[in-house]
Amino acid sequence: MSKTPLVYKIAYKISGKGIYNPLVKLVKDYEPLGVGVDIGSGYGLAAELISNSFERLYLVDLDYEMARAAKKRLKNHSNVEVIVADSRNVPLPDSFADLVYFFDSLHHMPLAEKALSEAIRITKPSGRLAILDLDGDHPFAKFISFLERSSGLHPRPLSLDKIIEFLTSRNFSIVKAKVDIFGMFDVLALKENTSQK
Repeated sequence: MSKTPLVYKIAYKISGKGIYNPLVKLVKDYEPLGVGVDIGSGYGLAAELISNSFERLYLVDLDYEMARAAKKRLKNHSNVEVIVADSRNVPLPDSFADLVYFFDSLHHMPLAEKALSEAIRITKPSGRLAILDLDGDHPFAKFISFLERSSGLHPRPLSLDKIIEFLTSRNFSIVKAKVDIFGMFDVLALKENTSQK
């Protein structure tokens, strides 16, 4: 078993399901949803709470053990499919999903901008992209990153400003962007439908 799953298994057991409240609220605000994609889905804990809001929900994670655990956790959710794949090369078609999201995963991805580009590619026009992650500029988030590095992980959190700049330069409008006192940001962006212009 790799070190990453053990660290996250412990962290999410301690934090409880309340950590997912921002994502649950976001999904509830827009349900019912057609197709969703969770990039960096880990154990499928977030998906377990929101899967009933989607016709289909795809979980994408590079770690085989985490993906296997997610598949086991969600075996009774017939609308969920778990895919073992790199976030920089997601095996889903262009303009595929109504909602693509990263929950506490983007800062663990090497070349996070490439993972964001893939998320943009698979988001439908007028679809939404949500990112809930560490703000690389926030002092508490820097402390969390230090702790993660001490555990053998390799976090590379981007700043909220960089995320916003990246999305707005690629035909997304920002619906919501905020940072909490713990340095977790919450961004919701809408992909503009350029074919209607």
